[in-house]
Amino acid sequence: MTSQDMKSLIGKTYVDDQHELVDDTAQDGRQSDKETVVRHSELPEGTRVIKPNTMVTMDFRADRWNLHVDDGNKVTKVIKG
Repeated sequence: MTSQDMKSLIGKTYVDDQHELVDDTAQDGRQSDKETVVRHSELPEGTRVIKPNTMVTMDFRADRWNLHVDDGNKVTKVIKG
């Protein structure tokens, strides 16, 4: 994923790969899960998902993305390193 692709995740909801998604666009006109959700398997290898109040190491790794999420797992910030 490019930097722009990663930044486009802001506002989407993060789910692990065990979460079952239902595409309900046709039923009620809302956006599909694919447009509003990002699965862990879609992220580059080594991406850290950082929840509120989670302790993380401060080492910089140029090949790592940090995906910050809020209490509802909505992506709030994406940082390289």
